[in-house]
Amino acid sequence: MVFDFGICVKDYATRGRENLFPRIEKCPHCQRQGKIIWYGFYSRWCQQVTIVIKRYFCKCCSKTFSLLPSFLCHRMSETVEVVESVLWNIEQGKSYRESREAIGRQDLSYQRLQYWRKRWQKKITQIRVLLPLKEMQKTLDIFEHLSSFFGLPQESGKLFEAANCYFSLNHDQVLL
Repeated sequence: MVFDFGICVKDYATRGRENLFPRIEKCPHCQRQGKIIWYGFYSRWCQQVTIVIKRYFCKCCSKTFSLLPSFLCHRMSETVEVVESVLWNIEQGKSYRESREAIGRQDLSYQRLQYWRKRWQKKITQIRVLLPLKEMQKTLDIFEHLSSFFGLPQESGKLFEAANCYFSLNHDQVLL
């Protein structure tokens, strides 16, 4: 699960376990309500600082889940902003090296950027396969609406624009 704490990475890291973690009422696995308990923390690196991630346990289905801050990507040590910026530059035709230079992150390896791009392409392919063509624009509209509803920064629209561009460029291929 993702939650917007409304603070930056450094502030989140400074607060640590004192962040205002919400009570979760509904299990994301079994969808039952009221049987969710706090289940400790685990540590993770992000922007050269250690941050804590809150874990929860559902008494109904005996599964655990975590509450990621909205600035993190699932299973990545970089922030959403960095990943989006790199992917945006790559989608605009820049090389991996040019993409790193554009965001000022020379420390990002070619392999890492390649992994991000492959992961992004896989997700887009899954979306395209699962949705009828007429539903794609509706889905993109929903992404845009949610982005504005949750007050995401302007940079977060880059991923939406890349998805929109991708659907537009491959529209003819989908029809075949």
